[in-house]
Amino acid sequence: MAAQHLLNRRCKRIAYLRGPRTPVADQRFGGFIETLRDAGVIVRQEWVAETQPGEGDYGSGVAAIKRWHASKIEPDGVATYTDLLAAGTRDAALEARMEIPRTLQVIGCGNVFEVCETRVSITSIDLACEELGRRVPRLALKCIGEKGDSSLRDGMFSPRVVQRMPTRTI
Repeated sequence: MAAQHLLNRRCKRIAYLRGPRTPVADQRFGGFIETLRDAGVIVRQEWVAETQPGEGDYGSGVAAIKRWHASKIEPDGVATYTDLLAAGTRDAALEARMEIPRTLQVIGCGNVFEVCETRVSITSIDLACEELGRRVPRLALKCIGEKGDSSLRDGMFSPRVVQRMPTRTI
């Protein structure tokens, strides 16, 4: 979803800040790669940065932008594994005098209100956590009442892009 959002906003040089190697991080990265390849956009290895277990996400976002900037790597879009990575990316980009969203667009994941709704807000993928919080207890009670015979359809959730300033409107 993040890659498609950036593509829809005319980004062609898209970088990715991925999380440590976990099944969830690997799935998100796989979706990112697949979306870019389907769109005919080249995925450059030097535009992919991976956080390590125990590293702070915010600091990793700052470090990635500084490393890319020093190497003259200039993405026009950055998708990140978490909103804190996006916040670090945004802040380091602003410090380097990059113009957000005109020259660099940033999208995070998680839609964490305290991170996304700041002075310079962050576009993010909302993972439907509120919906999950409402529906899981009811599904659990339904499973108990029906002796575990509930349909898996009840467990489907709908993530969505929450558009904010760090990506251009179209």
